[in-house]
Amino acid sequence: MAESFPNFLLHEASPALPAAGTALVVALEGKGKPDQIIVRGAYRVDPDHRAELGPGPVRPRVWLLAAGTDLRVEWKAAPGYDAVVFADEESPDGPLTGYFNVVLGDCLRMPAALVGTVHLLALLGPLRSEPVAMVFG
Repeated sequence: MAESFPNFLLHEASPALPAAGTALVVALEGKGKPDQIIVRGAYRVDPDHRAELGPGPVRPRVWLLAAGTDLRVEWKAAPGYDAVVFADEESPDGPLTGYFNVVLGDCLRMPAALVGTVHLLALLGPLRSEPVAMVFG
């Protein structure tokens, strides 16, 4: 069965989280136009950092930001903004781990005819992933 997007499941191509500590990571799968690239991300929030994010579900607060260095334009979106988070999926004050898988072009509404270098990173409260560079065109 084909994978549907967006989804919030651990995938065999999900980026690995560090062995311990709060972390946010992203990886790209595929090449070509933005609608041919899948962004896979993972995050872990330790109890010490959970309070920094405030009450409520964390999944809707993960943002993707893409900045075109040649184009001087940016795109941003929250992959899980309208995703349902069930009570047993995220601890309100304990540790939590989550994943996201989205099609880059669909999530960020990037044009198919994009040309130039774009850097992508994920944001979650004060957390920031390492940027990932993509070259289009």
